[in-house]
Amino acid sequence: MTELGEVPDEIPSGPSSGYNSDDDNERTPLIGPNKDTASRKPPLGPIIGIFSIEVCERVAYYATVANLVLFCTRDLDYTSTEAVTLSLLFTGLGCTVPPLGGVLADSLIGKYRAICVTAFLHFVGMACMVAVAFPFESYFGPENSPSKETLDSIFPAALVVVAIATGGIKANVSPFAAQQAQGMMGAQTERSFFNWYFWFLNVGTFFSIAVLSYIEQDIAFWIGFLVPTVLMFCACVNLVLMGCLGKVYKDSPNGSVLLKTFKILFFAMGNVCKRRHGVGCLDAVKLQHGGRYPGEDVEDVKMLGRIVPVFLLQIMYRTVFFQMQTTYFLQGERMNLNFGTFETPVAALNLFYVVTVLLFVPLMDRVVYPAMDRCGVNLPLLKRIGIGMTLGMVSVAWAAMVEMLRKHTLISPGGAFQQDVGGETFTAANMCILWQIPQFALVGCGEVFVMAAGSQFAYSQAPKTLRGVVFGCFALTFAFGSFFGSVLVDVLNQITAGAEWLPDELNDGHADYFFLLLTGLMAINLLIFAYVATNYRYVTAENADVDKHTNVDDVNQSENGDLSKSSLIDSIELGKSRLHKTT
Repeated sequence: MTELGEVPDEIPSGPSSGYNSDDDNERTPLIGPNKDTASRKPPLGPIIGIFSIEVCERVAYYATVANLVLFCTRDLDYTSTEAVTLSLLFTGLGCTVPPLGGVLADSLIGKYRAICVTAFLHFVGMACMVAVAFPFESYFGPENSPSKETLDSIFPAALVVVAIATGGIKANVSPFAAQQAQGMMGAQTERSFFNWYFWFLNVGTFFSIAVLSYIEQDIAFWIGFLVPTVLMFCACVNLVLMGCLGKVYKDSPNGSVLLKTFKILFFAMGNVCKRRHGVGCLDAVKLQHGGRYPGEDVEDVKMLGRIVPVFLLQIMYRTVFFQMQTTYFLQGERMNLNFGTFETPVAALNLFYVVTVLLFVPLMDRVVYPAMDRCGVNLPLLKRIGIGMTLGMVSVAWAAMVEMLRKHTLISPGGAFQQDVGGETFTAANMCILWQIPQFALVGCGEVFVMAAGSQFAYSQAPKTLRGVVFGCFALTFAFGSFFGSVLVDVLNQITAGAEWLPDELNDGHADYFFLLLTGLMAINLLIFAYVATNYRYVTAENADVDKHTNVDDVNQSENGDLSKSSLIDSIELGKSRLHKTT
């Protein structure tokens, strides 16, 4: 017996069920095409309900991080250094936790329970943020209000809880939502699934930047925190109700899969100088070659080995992505923000990134991709990722050109003026801030390719037992990209000491050189990525099934082409186990 709404160990396969047996799809894409069920429509209600968790997480994340420094300095009396440090720690923790969220789901409690737990933690953390920001003294008087010491201790704890919950949500929502459409989507529908998943994320981002940031700055922080708190509570209740009513399938944990993976790698390393039966180090770990582990587990590790290089080559792109919040922002502060009596907030340029995504996803999904399908033009996942990375490279190249023009304007007669931004005065160039729009829009277009295709790649190419971990590692590329960018700046400033490229005052440096360096690094990165993509062998429902059931890599043949005795025994044992499962 299984719990109501929980995926049984063996889901009936066939056209009536719409789901394939877990045994038959251990290492195949969960939402790959299925001739019996691909024509069925995925359950949009449960999928949108699951997506709402991620949307609320994005609303809460940007409601917190967008004005965190301002909240700390203006409302909590933090110093600027303390506020910036806390903001960086919060962002870094949120980016590094997703793999742990994947481990929690894959090995211990399953994706459904992991999402429920982390979503509830997110709600608790945001509720604490509301409590910290709420003006108790104004409503209840000093004698009935919590002390400042109490609020000061709650605040960092709330940030940690929100960051940890963010990691758990990001690692599991997309794979869990895709699981609801198991076997019901062909290649085009699968592509649309991840396109619209990314679109939903940016709906939350847009709402937070366009609405909540204004509320926090000009009305009250506690209201800005209260809105995502209420939204997350509603999303949690909806998810629990869907689970109780059997509207969603709940997966079961797979045990210590990650530990088993490390053990396989450990024993494989011991076989570097010792090859059995002329096979590779990993193959030597298989039972049929005298090793300790089933061939399927070893094949899962091989799949990870093919995925990792693709992720590593996205780190450089993520470094470019984070320029929107760093150097692009610093550049914008020193450009003309005024349109008559109206002053454009520098952070508002992030809306051009979000709006580009919101417009570009429907255009690609409903117009461009269908037209390409009709013409027989195929864009594999890695090619789409490569296109997005190329757009990111063009963005930073455009930023270099804008910086050259800005510096030229700055030294021209009448080209410089004093501009107040957020209480600070900068020497700005009399050059319209709208020159920056292309570099934000190009990153937005690039993300439509990289994030949507990257999510689909992380999910469809991962072993079933490690999908949460792999998706968490995909999210981890954000953290590594941010870290690499900060290290790169420090190293460059040490090398160019006395004439730093990125000093405290951007006008005294050479940000254009920095942007050109990023362009060059991205070009090199793209060449390596093209090589990896060209030689990558995609895991599909067909070839994964062949790898699993026939184990062609593991078949030992004698000189006359017949199966060896050990392989014949393995085949007989495999047949017995399948017969036992079917009976």
